Amino acid sequence: NSWAFIGRLGKDAEVSATTGGTSVVNFSVAVDTGWGENKKTMWVRCKFFGDRAKKVAEYIKKGDRIGVEGSCELETWDRDGKAGSAICCNVQNVTLLSAKAEGGTAPASGGAGAASQRPAPQQAAVFDEDSIPF
Repeated sequence: NSWAFIGRLGKDAEVSATTGGTSVVNFSVAVDTGWGENKKTMWVRCKFFGDRAKKVAEYIKKGDRIGVEGSCELETWDRDGKAGSAICCNVQNVTLLSAKAEGGTAPASGGAGAASQRPAPQQAAVFDEDSIPF
């Protein structure tokens, strides 16, 4: 079971810990499908475990465009007699693709200068198509 998707963070990541002391980072990603009148947004709950997850949580903020890789599962629950379910991703890797301010939608959370305090995502290499050997 392998899943990779790109979307925008719905809110800042929440860091907690298991009873055993393992860091757990929870966040939700809005993933758009379709286009035009057929565009729909699916919310994916994400769980990321370990020290690496705790470090990643420092860099991802509401509105950031991120790539997520992991395994997919369906979580179900029953609260007060009401059943519910949600698509969940057990995260293995997160890639920061662009901060909210770079997307031109609004300043990054934390006011002016907040985006400059976070490291910029690496620029993709630009190649001349004639130089690619395949």
